[in-house]
Amino acid sequence: MGATVVWTQKGARVHTVTATGENKGAFDSGNVPPGGSFRQTFLTPGSFNYICLNHSSMSGVVTVNAPTPTPTPVTPTPTPSPTPTPGAPSAAVLPQAHVDITNFAFNPRIVTLAAGGTVTWTQFDTTRHTVTGVEWGSSPLTQGQKYTLTFLRPGKFLYACTIHSFMNGEVNVVATATPSPTP
Repeated sequence: MGATVVWTQKGARVHTVTATGENKGAFDSGNVPPGGSFRQTFLTPGSFNYICLNHSSMSGVVTVNAPTPTPTPVTPTPTPSPTPTPGAPSAAVLPQAHVDITNFAFNPRIVTLAAGGTVTWTQFDTTRHTVTGVEWGSSPLTQGQKYTLTFLRPGKFLYACTIHSFMNGEVNVVATATPSPTP
């Protein structure tokens, strides 16, 4: 689980790698030209049937096994935010951020917000995409759909599209300052 499969097109025709059956829409390479390749990272266990939409007799199955449980689970600790240099300009820390999913990319790729802030991703592509972190994620989003998540604790949170693993982004959450009481 979490492994990436790479299909490399070595023939002279255009092919696709398209999920079918109960996982239809989970991944779709679009047309892969001769010499091209398609990468898919599988984060959940199961059997993933696929076909070439241009040549329906070409099909296959990727089987993803659940990881073997470890005796002592490890809770990941967010990467601490760097300490700002006095007098240096700082990035804006916002209570909310908006990320567009367009042209097979997250834009902006990196956002910074205060703890307790929310990020809203809006899907503009005609191809389905997901927004998936280590402990959270959306279902496949179609054009016009949004996914919103509130980040409560400071840290660096990496995410990617599970359908197109080359699409990735980062949410940096900083602690909010507690105001001092005025005398």
